Amino acid sequence: MKPPTNLCCVIVSVLVALGGRGQVLADEPFLSSDFGKVKRGLLPDGWEAESMLVRDGNLIIFKPSEGEHSLRSSDVKDWPEDYRLTWKMRTVEVGKFSFGTARYTMQVGKVAVTLRTQADGVAGSRSTISINDTEEKIDKKTNVDSATVTMAVEKRGNVFTVFVNGAELAVARIEGERRPENFVFRVSFVGDALQQGQFKLMKIEGHKLKDD
Repeated sequence: MKPPTNLCCVIVSVLVALGGRGQVLADEPFLSSDFGKVKRGLLPDGWEAESMLVRDGNLIIFKPSEGEHSLRSSDVKDWPEDYRLTWKMRTVEVGKFSFGTARYTMQVGKVAVTLRTQADGVAGSRSTISINDTEEKIDKKTNVDSATVTMAVEKRGNVFTVFVNGAELAVARIEGERRPENFVFRVSFVGDALQQGQFKLMKIEGHKLKDD
């Protein structure tokens, strides 16, 4: 039976290593956070955030509150057609609470990649990864609760692949996505007990994918 022709986004769960795809990362990044060179209390030039600032080489939330905190980059005029965008962060602890949810979203154009961790009572926490509105569960062996997590989204044509700590967890086909000029990183918390001060955004870096 032929697959439906009007399917614009397909997501599947996979656990394979990156490699053998015929493209490699360019040596120089087209986008780099460079938080280590930003003075304490400021943001990189042209970036905007109302409740975030740089401290000790990391981006932190200085106005903890329920709801959403966002960081928007300045326009990137030379954003490549195919790319890999990587971000490294320290997530807050959710599993020890009976109630609470943390969401970490990187949006590039119309594509939103979200890591969600939710308190699950005595079971600790449960986590999901999503591309736009379609979610996949993350195995508990991949710890993303109160942990240093490196995430990446890779675009090759109309195929978007998401990696968490080097493991490929989701892939989606999204049609009609135009070349972006910036990104928005959003963090949101539900639950007063969540220690938002634990959160740190350590790095954001984008590399062009070029033919091997």
